Amino acid sequence: MTDESSEDAVVDNAPDSPEPAGRAWRSLFQFRLKTVLLVMLVIGVFLGGRASLTVGRPPSLQGDWNLEMTAGFVRTARILDMGDSRYRVLSGGVLAGVYELEKDRLVVVQPDDDRMLGLIWRWDGEKLLLIDEPANHPTGASYVGAVLVPPADE
Repeated sequence: MTDESSEDAVVDNAPDSPEPAGRAWRSLFQFRLKTVLLVMLVIGVFLGGRASLTVGRPPSLQGDWNLEMTAGFVRTARILDMGDSRYRVLSGGVLAGVYELEKDRLVVVQPDDDRMLGLIWRWDGEKLLLIDEPANHPTGASYVGAVLVPPADE
């Protein structure tokens, strides 16, 4: 028995012997894990770059929206797509005019009421929120906080 154990010891310590099976699998798994992580990183960067092109932008503005005023009443506002990121808001009030979409903001460029130059709406992922208006409230009332809610999908 002593001869067999010393012979095994010689084989185990031989410099030309292959790696034990456990190490070979571990080495192979580590390589594959690194590859998978690298592929995941590349895919994540690609998808992140694609998503950043549309982050914060409303899906479509054209249509009838519910205009919820800060005073508590609700009415319909129609938004028409004029092309080139320009939209016509028909609300029947001082918020009407031609707006331009700039990333996540809808900025008035030609208000129907000249006193209202400076209106800015921000898309928050669910609705447009009026976040800015002309200084000194030229109409006597503040409209900041008014909300345009898109029509429910049918």
